[in-house]
Amino acid sequence: MASLGNILENPHIGMVFLDFDQERIGLHVNGTARIAEAGEPNGVRPRVERWVEVHVQEAYIHCRKHLPNLVKVDGNGRAWGTDDARAKGGDYFGASCEPRPWGSR
Repeated sequence: MASLGNILENPHIGMVFLDFDQERIGLHVNGTARIAEAGEPNGVRPRVERWVEVHVQEAYIHCRKHLPNLVKVDGNGRAWGTDDARAKGGDYFGASCEPRPWGSR
């Protein structure tokens, strides 16, 4: 419901559709959105409660120059996540330090 609330608050939208797998190309779409209720005479199927209708103001291709070339890896090929604090960048904010009494610096 947060997205629908955002559309009610500000109907301006920007969407990016990326194809990392085949062509490595993107499509940018900018416009406005409105929430259409299922009962409106626009052909929406009865099982649908609401619809988001987008009025496209501009659409353009995003070149492949700035899209990363993603490759598929097997389940053992890449270690996602770690518990090693050093690999995560350390304890920059000192969260693991001993708490200090109020008022001390």
